[in-house]
Amino acid sequence: MPAFKKTVEKISQTLDIIAGWCLVAAVALIVGNIILRELFSSPFIGTYEFVGYIVSIVIAFSLAYCASKDGHIAVGFILDRFPEGVRKVINTVIHALSFLFLSLLTWSVARHASRMAISGEVSSTTEIPYYPFIFLVSFGLLVLTLILFIKLIASIKGDA
Repeated sequence: MPAFKKTVEKISQTLDIIAGWCLVAAVALIVGNIILRELFSSPFIGTYEFVGYIVSIVIAFSLAYCASKDGHIAVGFILDRFPEGVRKVINTVIHALSFLFLSLLTWSVARHASRMAISGEVSSTTEIPYYPFIFLVSFGLLVLTLILFIKLIASIKGDA
């Protein structure tokens, strides 16, 4: 399990770095579009679509690393009032439900991407297919699901 945990955490960290660079690219695209629009009255074609694609990758790729570092908001002040044993049970239930939900979500998003690939649906302005970006979102959710699985195992063992 330690090797699996280390591998998943390394993947989540790599995805977070990619998400950071995608965010930089989105900002550069937006600023470049504004400059071209103001100076030359000729904006980039499809900026809205490209930024939408990039932001979907930013969000999906940054979730797993945030979860691995417990960077999300937690309502701990309620759980702190319960005894230690009750807190462990509640944490285990929360991790199990989160893992189950994210597993189903990952599968559903990947299935949606497959349907989009078969249908051949593309964006209206740039005519770029949607499905590669949906698959990337599904991959980001898969890594998040693996992080939640690791947290679930840790809470069952009593490590969390």
